[in-house]
Amino acid sequence: MLFEFKRSQHIFAYTVATLLLLTAGAKAIALFEHKGFLNVPDGVFSSLTTRKTLLIAMITEVIVALFIFFRRKELSSMVACSWLATLFMAYHMLAYSFFAQRPCRCLGGVLDWTGLPPRILDEIPIVLICYMEVGSLMFLLCSMFQHKLRN
Repeated sequence: MLFEFKRSQHIFAYTVATLLLLTAGAKAIALFEHKGFLNVPDGVFSSLTTRKTLLIAMITEVIVALFIFFRRKELSSMVACSWLATLFMAYHMLAYSFFAQRPCRCLGGVLDWTGLPPRILDEIPIVLICYMEVGSLMFLLCSMFQHKLRN
């Protein structure tokens, strides 16, 4: 059972790291395409442009993804994943509270070509954040309970 838990945790960590690299890539594409919305003030941090906010998020995603790929302990990657998902969730909650522009441009607008309704485009980042947060917290709690049972 412990082997299956570690294997599941390992697979989860790599899927999160891969998703983070993909979303960072989407942001990089938007930054290089010089999309018009990038020069607008950010909906949460009005002193920053959307370009700078996307750049900060992109760099953070890459750092956390690399940390997850090259970490020494599985537990530390779950903490990093939970930390980042909490930051992103807080950002979305603030954006919602401040009535920021919809849909959120978290993915750099690279999905605009799909023709999906704005509501769906707005929910995709939320689904990814929930996957990261719920999964990492589940593994952290299971690790804590396993540690308590052994001692």
